[in-house]
Amino acid sequence: MKLYLDTADITAWHKCSLTSAIDGVTTNPALVAECNKSYETVLSEFSGVIDGPIFAQVTARTASAMIEQANRYHQIHSSAIIKLPATEAGFTALAELREKPISAGITVCFTASQAILAGKLDASFIAPYVGRMNDNGQDAVHIVKQILDIYDAHEFDTEVLAASLRNATDATELSAAGVDAITLSPSVYESYLHHPQTTASVTEFHQIWEDAHDNADQ
Repeated sequence: MKLYLDTADITAWHKCSLTSAIDGVTTNPALVAECNKSYETVLSEFSGVIDGPIFAQVTARTASAMIEQANRYHQIHSSAIIKLPATEAGFTALAELREKPISAGITVCFTASQAILAGKLDASFIAPYVGRMNDNGQDAVHIVKQILDIYDAHEFDTEVLAASLRNATDATELSAAGVDAITLSPSVYESYLHHPQTTASVTEFHQIWEDAHDNADQ
């Protein structure tokens, strides 16, 4: 299973512990806008520190403009994976881009039907938006499991990349279900490393050890 960090902030990447466990970075226009930088600048920054893929989402609205933007991203970083929206224009752009040596897939997915189209068009990935599905009253985990079942039944090569994850619980459940990849915000990723009961237990062990040695020295 692949693990990605969902950020456009190069500083956030450097602050994350155990970056060797992270396979790459996913970005989106909102994250890039928060950094007050161009998409091209963000791609260039990450290309210098990450060996793995960098997911870059198009901001154009027409298929032709999406394709042009995708080609530009790919020229900046050859390992860039292009994120296209699950719209008619996005699917149209995907069909053309997959005929070229450019990895591209569908993001902002909310239904298994959209995932079926992505699979039929040989998308590199499909990114169901788990957190936003739940916000919308959908059963996100159930829908992602449906997508996995459909892809297994029809032997689609498209990877399922769970995105918009708000907590480690959903991430763990989807990992158990067999998703190919998950992307986590820096805060959710750090929660993998810290648990209050672990901290309390380790503190207790240290105290017992120190007390035992203090008594032995008396």
